Amino acid sequence: MQISVEGKPAKSGSAQLGPRRPPRLSPGRDPIGHYTDKTLPRTIRVIPPGSSMLKYAFKEWAVICRALAEGRQALILRKGGVAEKGGDFAVEHTRFWLFPTYLHQKAEALKPEALPLLQAVEADRPLAGTVRLSHFAEVGGVYHVHDVVGALKIDPLHLWSPETVTARFEYRAPGLFVLPLRVYRIPETLEIPDTAYYAGCKSWVELEKELPTAGAAPVLDDDAFRDVMRMLDLLLQPTALV
Repeated sequence: MQISVEGKPAKSGSAQLGPRRPPRLSPGRDPIGHYTDKTLPRTIRVIPPGSSMLKYAFKEWAVICRALAEGRQALILRKGGVAEKGGDFAVEHTRFWLFPTYLHQKAEALKPEALPLLQAVEADRPLAGTVRLSHFAEVGGVYHVHDVVGALKIDPLHLWSPETVTARFEYRAPGLFVLPLRVYRIPETLEIPDTAYYAGCKSWVELEKELPTAGAAPVLDDDAFRDVMRMLDLLLQPTALV
């Protein structure tokens, strides 16, 4: 059923992390490199009724949103888009809707095993002028990878092809952000009108109104998500900053 809603890198290792405390964003402060959230819940958390509303969304290829929704991957890779402020990516929000996009996703950018998922996503594409929101995410950490070898080490954890990862890493200035995400599924899919404001190569959009997350449950259980976090630490060999 669907509901329509109107309206200075580290000198060692291949990635830099912040101190292990919950992320806090302060006005005028870039959080990148200053925090990593490794405080994970011990039990599966279901979002209780009336507990939270979300107004911000993160734009990502629809096929990657589907992979996140199905637990096939639990991270995103990011480089600033042409419409980003200064052309650089920043973690402006640590909880956000996954906003599926279709414009730039293509088979050549994915691993061969992801092609059936891409076909399924395209077949299930909503009508023009409509955006479906069914999942939101919480940022579990922030890594800035400054070595292409490190970026390629995490290949088993996502569906992008090595060529795509390398191209993103080398775009403009070398480097790539890796964000592990705890993804939650809401009970009923929401549909909102697509507007011109949402268009463009930018990561973040503010929705016209807050939308409810009540009753949401995580896609991955606690042990599975901890495994993702441990694997990232192992592969990226991060250096903690104080």
